[in-house]
Order: sequence, then structure tokens, then C-alpha cells
Amino acid sequence: MAASRRRQSPAAQATFVFEGTVQKRPGATMASVPVDETTAVVRVDQVLRAPEALAGLAGHAITVKLTERKRVQPGQQAIFMTTGWLVGDGVAVRSLGHTDLARAVAGRSPESTRDPVAAKAARDLEQHLGDADLVVTGRVTEVRLPAGSARRSTSGNAAPPISEHAPAWREAVIQVHDVRKGAAPGKQIVVRFPASTDVRWAAVPKLQTGQEGLFLLHAVDVSGGRTVHYEARHRDDFRPLDPHGLPAKAARLRKPAR
Repeated sequence: MAASRRRQSPAAQATFVFEGTVQKRPGATMASVPVDETTAVVRVDQVLRAPEALAGLAGHAITVKLTERKRVQPGQQAIFMTTGWLVGDGVAVRSLGHTDLARAVAGRSPESTRDPVAAKAARDLEQHLGDADLVVTGRVTEVRLPAGSARRSTSGNAAPPISEHAPAWREAVIQVHDVRKGAAPGKQIVVRFPASTDVRWAAVPKLQTGQEGLFLLHAVDVSGGRTVHYEARHRDDFRPLDPHGLPAKAARLRKPAR
């Protein structure tokens, strides 16, 4: 079952993770946030994982909306696992949970010494690898229109209008070098990807002949549960190879049993 379908832990769901010191509860740093027992002012002491927009909050006080079952006291230090909420005359985040810092020190994650944006990107990639049905390294040998896509009307009627959000599917034939997750149906696989540059599809990789790298693919079942083809439909579904090898998580994935 894909990771996105499972109940994830707060640490896995969090997009902004930081060490902080509670300064006030109840309290808020923004006038637009109603103050009650679930709001607290917390100073960000160290950012552990963050999107780029929040990576520079160390030393700043922010508003944390606590979960109904979690409480904090002024002076308490903790690791907060949060998601974004409001940005305006301050920053407010929603807590998914927190761990008392004294308890967490012994088992501190190595990501605490890493760049927070890089740490978030690494976590996102790890989760995306879990969602993929097939992960391979390989080379694109051909890009073509899907069979039947160029069919013309024989009735003489005008073709139906094409939606501005239509994906404009293309097929890439990939010569498989190595299987990192799942079981490839052969040494060559066909992968559909959207060639459209519409905002809905713009970030999805536009595969080209000669590209070589790591492909994170999603099985499409359209006939009684039988996998007919694979799709690349997310911005991280293709990652070029670099001189230092594959992303660490991908390198650790076991090959399927023969």
C-alpha cells in the first residue's frame, strides 16, 4: 500500500520542524489569531526541517497552534513538528505534535546538523520513493505519441475541443539499467508523461531522448487490475544521475528477489 494511503506519523507529515522555547501560553504574535488555550508564542531556537520561506526563522518568535491533546508551559523547550498556517504581520503554524527536548537529545536525528531546506527535500524524496510502484535507473531511447492519439475523424465533423488543462500525453521508451524498487516487466518499459506546459502539468518532467537517470513510476491499472502502463506525473518522478551517484535512499532500496 502506498505511503500516502497509510496513516503517517506527525514527523512524516510535518513540513516545518524546529527546536523552540515556549515564551507565552496562551498567546499569539499575530492580531489575526484568536488567543486561547491552544495558542502559544514560541521562540524558534533552531530550524531542523523547513521550506525555503521558513528556513530563516531561527531567533524569531512565532505563533504555534497546539493540538487539543498537547499542552506546553512557558520556559519549556521542545521539538515542534508543524505545518504552515498563516503568514502576515508574523508567522503562525499548526502543531502536529511535539517532543520534550530533554527526551529527544539522546536520539537526535542527524538532520539537525543539516541545512533545513535540504533536509525537507530529502524527506520529501524519501516519501515519494515510498509512493512509487517501480523505481529504475535507465535511459530514454525514444519519445513518441501514444497509439491512437493521432486518429482523425472519418465523419467529416469537427474534432471535439481540447481542454486547456489536457495533459497532451507522450510515451517514453526507457531502456532499464537497474531496478531499485518493484519488478520491471522487461528490459524496456513504456512510460507516459504529460507534455503540456499548462500550470497543472508544467512541473512534471518532460522526458527527452537520451536522458539518463532515476525514474520513479506509478502503475496505471485500467483493465481488471492489470497494469497496462506506467506514468511519470510528479515533479520528482525523474532525477538525473550525478557524479556522486543516486540519492542515498534510492541507493539503499533492495533489488527485487529473482
